[in-house]
Amino acid sequence: MVVTSISGTVVDRMMAAYCVSKAGADMLVKVAAAELGVNGIRVNGVGPGATRTPLLSQAELLPGWVDGLTERAALGRLGEPDDIAAAIVDLLDLEWVTGQVLFAADGLALHSRLDAFGQMQRVYGKPND
Repeated sequence: MVVTSISGTVVDRMMAAYCVSKAGADMLVKVAAAELGVNGIRVNGVGPGATRTPLLSQAELLPGWVDGLTERAALGRLGEPDDIAAAIVDLLDLEWVTGQVLFAADGLALHSRLDAFGQMQRVYGKPND
């Protein structure tokens, strides 16, 4: 099991080294699965999104950062370490799955970086304003 990140698939500005390292981990999952599958070894990964870990321990100190993130998240919250652990355990139980990276990221990878919806909300206001 490889723990990677949605940052291996989506762009995070100012985090090139991190994004490239996670994209490499995503490809490692695929190559290792192809090479090791003949021996009955499965290789998968979990790609967390924004999760309350020491990396984000100061996130609330950045005005509007958490609110902006959770507005774009399908379920509307930051992940917790238990969310990622549950995804890992569930993926380990899927005996006919290999070479896959499961995004445990509250749908954050679903959005276009253009954020047309968010831009329209900023121009015209939110539907309930």
